[in-house]
Amino acid sequence: MSIQLESPQFNQSPKLQKQLLSSASSNAFANQSCSDAPLGNNANNGASQEYQRFQRINNLQNLRDDIDLDDIADESQIRYKMLHSVRKSLLRFSDLTTKRKNKESGKTEVVKVKHRISECHYGFVPSQTPSIKNSHGSSRWHNVKKCNDEFCPVCSVKVGMDMRNEIAGIIAQAYTEGYQVVMMTPTGQHDASHTSSDNVEAMHNAWQFMTKSHRWRNLCEKFGIKGYIRRSEATFNPINGSHHHFHVALLVDDDVFDERDWQRDDGNEDDLWRAVTDIWIHSLNRYGRTAQPDVELPNGKLKNLAIDFQIGDQYVAEYIAKMGRAPKDCKWDITAEMSMQSVKRSDDDHYSMFELLILCFAGDAWAQSMYAEYVDAMYNKHKIELSQLAKDLKKRMPDVEPPQPEQPSGEPDPVPEYRPSKDAFRVARNSVSKRGHWLELHQRGDKQALMFEVAHAHVLGKFLYSASIGAKRLKDGWFNVTEVSLQGQHDFIDSVVTGRVHVVSGRVTEVVATLPLDDWHYGKWIIEKTDVSEDDPLAAEEPMAKQLEMFNELKGFSYVKE
Repeated sequence: MSIQLESPQFNQSPKLQKQLLSSASSNAFANQSCSDAPLGNNANNGASQEYQRFQRINNLQNLRDDIDLDDIADESQIRYKMLHSVRKSLLRFSDLTTKRKNKESGKTEVVKVKHRISECHYGFVPSQTPSIKNSHGSSRWHNVKKCNDEFCPVCSVKVGMDMRNEIAGIIAQAYTEGYQVVMMTPTGQHDASHTSSDNVEAMHNAWQFMTKSHRWRNLCEKFGIKGYIRRSEATFNPINGSHHHFHVALLVDDDVFDERDWQRDDGNEDDLWRAVTDIWIHSLNRYGRTAQPDVELPNGKLKNLAIDFQIGDQYVAEYIAKMGRAPKDCKWDITAEMSMQSVKRSDDDHYSMFELLILCFAGDAWAQSMYAEYVDAMYNKHKIELSQLAKDLKKRMPDVEPPQPEQPSGEPDPVPEYRPSKDAFRVARNSVSKRGHWLELHQRGDKQALMFEVAHAHVLGKFLYSASIGAKRLKDGWFNVTEVSLQGQHDFIDSVVTGRVHVVSGRVTEVVATLPLDDWHYGKWIIEKTDVSEDDPLAAEEPMAKQLEMFNELKGFSYVKE
């Protein structure tokens, strides 16, 4: 069975589709030893399970070779397609529950709840019509529910950029007030028997225990550590599950700071790296976990694993805080490492969150299950934690608005706002690619193509909604979709046929829009927000809108004999 992916990037590589979706034999497992496995590999699974997991690792490597993830990181079409697959993954695999009090019995019950991500760009804002607006050269959906969650394929880009600007602002203020910044990355070992919830709880508990211990406080006093910004993140591996870890920006007093202290020195008994590593491993042991201090690389060098330090970049932080974006000559620094997991690429044997979303879209059941499991584990958890010093620095940040990009001279004016009908949006939200494709058409200024697609989606949506009221199997043939047309705000005119639908064996095979594509039934271009015509049917009073809805339900379509 072959599965055709809609993404043009995926379609360019049929070989990749076969590698992702088939179970052909491979020598990957035979050539891989457990001693070479990534941090946290304590799994003791059957050979067949490990074989399949190593095969996914090789598939991901092929995925990286064939697709440049950086090129599709901001593509609306790809991200909306991933959002469609993510919604299905959460509805299928999520086990998120909460306790609620039953109003009738007064007892507390455990009920299953939906993630906000599953409603993102799916539900309507009450009493609003979905619309597409272009601002600063980019088209976006408005008047639809948005989750603003960092694990959402669509919202994660904006959330990551806002978080990066916030972290950069705090760090820039810290540099101004005489602090240096060092990023510390604590990690821990885990295996396939540990769920994502187990990993998250163990890491958070170990961090709380370490930061409250006397040994840590003594180190902070000795080396001038006055505060921190802690950020949670995860990578994923089929061998040992989710690898939950932290990126911590330590705020160090400039009068005490010495760059040599933050470099590993095995010959020094008071080595800071060794001291912090010992405290962290001890904290993990309190909760049944451990960590490997380091590993020897093929070139003979040692790679720090349990704890790693990286000196911050003052120039990048101050530039982002002032300009609202990274400088062109330096796109990745501590602020990006701590916030931009929505576009990150991981190493060869781990999946980043973005890469996991791509595999969810490709139909990998393990990736879909792992995504839902980790999102459940992070529900109502703090993704970012600020110490008291970081909170005070945030309050003292200057209120400077970053400069907004200007419309280049000679460029055409942005495309005006477009409001497709709710029936058209209902069809778009249940499809894989329509929401992203409509944004692309709007951004390109291809009004004719956009109105054509919206008109056909409206006819189909109105037909399906009306057919669901009858709840009867449709006969084969052509159906007219009829709606009410108005003159003014209160006068009815005879019904108008907005489209025709052809049904064969209970399935819609063809849709035809019979009115002009710019007809208000399908959608509306908003030239000026304050310009509302008296004859505008969309401006009708609420009682009239309810009458229209009732009329359309009763007279939604009619059967036409050929």
